[in-house]
Amino acid sequence: MANHHQIVLGMALYLGLVTCGGCTTVKPGTQLVASYEQTAAKHQCLGTPVLAVEKAELQPSKITPGQQIVSRIVYALCYGTSLKGKIIRQVIHNGETVVALPEDIAYMPGTWALTAHIAIPPGAAPGGYMLETKIQTSALRWQALHAFEIVRE
Repeated sequence: MANHHQIVLGMALYLGLVTCGGCTTVKPGTQLVASYEQTAAKHQCLGTPVLAVEKAELQPSKITPGQQIVSRIVYALCYGTSLKGKIIRQVIHNGETVVALPEDIAYMPGTWALTAHIAIPPGAAPGGYMLETKIQTSALRWQALHAFEIVRE
């Protein structure tokens, strides 16, 4: 446990490198941003379970058919154990779902970044699209919409 702060610092430095501004080479998966103790202090939880979405991002804003978009959500959980729920990412064009990625998830205590690379079908029509992201748990119902565009090659 003596190395805990070094591990957290190392992860923070690593996250800073892989999530640099303007970069689209963010690795998919789950990364620790802040420990449970740091999260509880920041959100002043005082023993109350709190799940909050701190940030939701989408990169890039323009792609060609067959490329990927990167969805990154940062959430904070002040709770002594994990919290089961879902994260649902859907790509929508003209009111129709083009890609749906529902996922069961255990939200972990602390602050975490969830990154997903979402492949857009090669035959996707040019135009405006939306990425709809939903988080569902017993403690939180949250939704965000991010616009992006598919352009011809």
